[in-house]
Order: sequence, then structure tokens, then C-alpha cells
Amino acid sequence: MLTCAERRIIAAAEAIALDAPADDDLTFLDGLLCTVGLPRSRVDGDCFERTSGRGSLRVEAGRVWTGTSWKQQIVPYGPLPRLMLAWICTQAVRHRQPEIWIGDSAAGFLRLLGKTPNGGQKTRGAYAALRRQASALAVCRLQFGWSHGRSVTTSNLQPVTRFDAWIGNDEGQRALWAPTLVLSDEFLRRLLDHATPLDLRALKALSSSALAMDCYTWLSSRLHRLRGPTLVPWSALHKQFGTECSGAHARKNLKKELRRALTRALAVYPAAQVDTVCGGLRLLPSRPPVSHRTLISVENPLSHGSYPRDISTPSFATSPPRNTDSGRDISTPQKPIAVTDRERADSGRVVAVDKHRAHDRFACETPARSQQQKTGYGPRLEVSDEYP
Repeated sequence: MLTCAERRIIAAAEAIALDAPADDDLTFLDGLLCTVGLPRSRVDGDCFERTSGRGSLRVEAGRVWTGTSWKQQIVPYGPLPRLMLAWICTQAVRHRQPEIWIGDSAAGFLRLLGKTPNGGQKTRGAYAALRRQASALAVCRLQFGWSHGRSVTTSNLQPVTRFDAWIGNDEGQRALWAPTLVLSDEFLRRLLDHATPLDLRALKALSSSALAMDCYTWLSSRLHRLRGPTLVPWSALHKQFGTECSGAHARKNLKKELRRALTRALAVYPAAQVDTVCGGLRLLPSRPPVSHRTLISVENPLSHGSYPRDISTPSFATSPPRNTDSGRDISTPQKPIAVTDRERADSGRVVAVDKHRAHDRFACETPARSQQQKTGYGPRLEVSDEYP
């Protein structure tokens, strides 16, 4: 018998296979957060670190002023703050404003995140978890580190600069809900420069598993930038996803959990070409879940025939990658898309203008793949221990 989570994934997979993401299905996330995510389980202590190749993330818990004292918060963890971050990043990219609307109530924000409150003790627990994770996310401090060549860079970010604490004066008082929060200018600029487009239907379907969400965002930001078949060793995957794992069988347990999470993530990312092989995962160049043709900014008037603005700037936008096994382009530069008067007038939104169907979404599945699976890695397999 299927679980509720499995039924959600199956329904989302069917919808994604049939239709490209519509306007309301587009969501965005910081590019580095797609690769090095928040902790999946509660952290002992006030900080958490995760490293992947040349990129690293450090999260420090903050404190909330309660009116009488500063209350220490936890490090945000699990699926809920991941959905919150996606909502916050999406609103920032769409409207290009630091003030972010998060609903008129806790129930409203839960609905925006795809969680439907039904009443009862379970719902009250969901409200408490939402306020706890929202407060933790609002006051946490992020540090991004990455290396490029001989240069090593550290970026200190306080994503949220102002919010009203979602707490009551005592245990018996219903907590008030602040409908907005304000992002820092630096975090907003970073999002506008480095946002990666994702399919919100996939994130919501995977929201019962933080690891499945991390696999989806990682593959979404990684696969379309590959130049050829790439092997990611289990050791690198353990370093990236296994920060929370410990014990004598940590690597073995992570491998089992990662395979299960990948199965879920690939169900809602049908264009992804990923195989489990001896030694790790084999990644092949694949189309992103949101084609760069579907993204167009209509905040300012565009002339007819303009190229759509590509927010994530996929590498194949200017230089298409090739599947090295077949020699065939998995994508081609797109022709100019005419902008209608309705789209030009619809200021301040990002709209989907490319409604290609399932057969177009699977254009990257070349006939050579089945033969390649029989013959091994093909003519060239790059081993990657540095990503993104």
C-alpha cells in the first residue's frame, strides 16, 4: 500500500511529465544552497557546516528578542525551512523587493508552502514547528565559502534584517503572526545574480524528505552544466550529504538512504540522466527541470523578438553542451520569443511562455544512452570530486 508521500510523488511525476511548469510552478533558490543545504536533522550546538567540492556553507543560530530577554534559537533544519527558503527566494526574484510577504497567518503560510492544516493536535504541532523554524531561519547567519583558482572567498550574510517575532507573551496566549519580513540588500543582490530556477511541484512532492529535496536541487543545478559523463564517487557524496551521519556504518547507511532519496528525486525530474554504478553515481548532461526558454522577466517593457532573461544563466545558453557518447547536442540556442502585450503589461512577474509537452522535455534522452549502458562508461568519463 502506498504512503501519502509516495502518492504525492506519483501525482507530481505525472503532472511534470505532461506539462512544463506554469507561472505558479516556478520557484527559485540560491545556487550554492542547491548544492550545500541546511541540516536535515536537529543539530547539537549553535552552528552547522557542510562542504561540497569548492563550496562550503556555515549556518550559525541566532537569538530573538522576546521583549524581556534574548532567546537562543535552534539551527533551522529539515524540509520546512527548505520550503520557506524557496518561497522567500522566489518572492525576492519575482518582485525584486526586500520586503517579503509570508501570508496573513501561520495557516496561510502553511498553505503557501503546500501544507494544508486540517485542525486538531497535529495541526497545532505544525503551527508550533512553523513558528520555531521560521524564527530560527529569520535570525540565523549564513557564511558562504568557495575557491576559484588561487582565490578563496568568504561571504557573510544575514539573510533577514528585520521581522516581528512569532511568539506570545506567555504559554497560554496565541502567538501573533507578522505577515512580512525584510531581506538584507546583500542577500537580495545575491539572489538576483545566482538564483537557480526549480519546479515547485517537485519540491512540494518531496517535502517529506529533506534528503530527497537536496538531491533534487543538487541535480537541478548540476546536470545542465556538465560537458560529458561524470562519475561522482561515493566518498564525495558522503562528504556532501553525510555530515549528519556518524558511527561505524555511516557510509553504508548513507548509501542506502541516498539511493532511496534519488529514486524519489528522479521521479519528479524525468529529464535527469543519472545511473548508480560501481564506485558512485554517473551523471550525464541533462536538461534542467525549468528550461531557460520558460523564464522571462516582464518587470520592464521588452521589445518583440527579445531573448528571455535567463535568471540562472545555464551554461548551454551561450555554449551548448554535448553528449559525448552520441555527439548530439542535448540543447540548442533558442530562437527569440515574441512577448505579447499581456505579458509586457504584467509588470513585476516571471511568467512561463514555453508550453512544450512531454516529448520536448525528454529531448535529451538520446538513443545512444541504451547502447552506452551496455558498453560501460562510453568514450570519456570524467571523475568529479569538485562540484558545483
